Amino acid sequence: MSQVQPIGKIHKIFGSPSLYAGPTTNSEKLKDEIPAGAIATIILDGDIWSEVVLDDILIETKPARGFVRTRNIEENEVIEHEEEKLGFEIEDPPVFRPMTGLIQKILFSKGFYPNHKPDSKFGLKTKLAVEEFQQQNSFTRTGVIDNKTGRMLGLTNWTKTYELELGAPYYQRVSRRHPRRKTFAFLALVPNGFFSHWPDKKRSKRNPLTPRAIRTNNPGAINKASWRRKIPGYVGLTQPDVDDNQTMIFTCPEYGIAAWKYWFTKVMFPGETSVRVGQVIKKYAGRPEKEHDYIVGFKTYSPPDRVLEPTVILDLRSDKDMKELARAQFSHETGFWYPLTDAQFDKGMQIAAELLEKEKSTFIAIVKTKWSDFMSWMNLDP
Repeated sequence: MSQVQPIGKIHKIFGSPSLYAGPTTNSEKLKDEIPAGAIATIILDGDIWSEVVLDDILIETKPARGFVRTRNIEENEVIEHEEEKLGFEIEDPPVFRPMTGLIQKILFSKGFYPNHKPDSKFGLKTKLAVEEFQQQNSFTRTGVIDNKTGRMLGLTNWTKTYELELGAPYYQRVSRRHPRRKTFAFLALVPNGFFSHWPDKKRSKRNPLTPRAIRTNNPGAINKASWRRKIPGYVGLTQPDVDDNQTMIFTCPEYGIAAWKYWFTKVMFPGETSVRVGQVIKKYAGRPEKEHDYIVGFKTYSPPDRVLEPTVILDLRSDKDMKELARAQFSHETGFWYPLTDAQFDKGMQIAAELLEKEKSTFIAIVKTKWSDFMSWMNLDP
């Protein structure tokens, strides 16, 4: 393949074309059909054939680079973003950032971060791994995760929205009067936030972007619940797992966080204002033999200023305590620091608080109305 530097323009692919190893139909076919709406970075722009790098999360083939007919590239669909300056790069001294942990996991899964345990700090080893990845893909060796490199890794921090059409069970229509399929806009509610637009992708142990808590924008991996349609951004459900569980899907991870807080407050510990971490672990573990793993996990993913030991008391009215608990639980479930920013956690907690307050106000209004009706029926002055 060509070793020229990438042009760098990012376009959408349409028409579900095939991906070839070379600029001819006689070349090896790498993919029968590129998914509609796939995003490609143009490497070599030609009149008939163009060499592209495809969004890796959508393409289950190796390599995710090849040739497509130029006619299948949307000329007017150049993807541009105000946040182009965003980049993950080496820091001295390295600073802990959850997103860096995901980057390290992805690099490791692709063979570029061997013999190193992800620590969520962008240091020299991470920079060198990024440079090797960029070199293999004919990108300029900068060691910085910019837009082009990030997209190739499957990151969405530069993407404002991504539209995806879904059918059952991923999209759950309310009644037969509604269409069988629906197009959803997946996004982050916070600028530069991470989100998933691949809820229908299968779980792969080799791909850290596919745990259900990641791909569903449902960090708590909460299964089907009767109250699911109360949460903004609800889409549908995953395919049933071996235990017949189906996990809820949301358009934004912030809505998924709101769903977790709603579930935690209304279902797990209704009416409580404080709980011990040990109580939370017992609920999550379900069985005594699983509690040890949760204890270790909560300690591993504790905030720097306190360890979430089983004896620690959490104030359920405190967004700080809830955010620390949420990050520890989400990270334990995925096996690495959950890649959302503090601003995304804050937004999710805010949405949940507004939803809970609205429910409370509605309940009070209903009670007052019924009491007034009762007093009127009794011919009494309320």
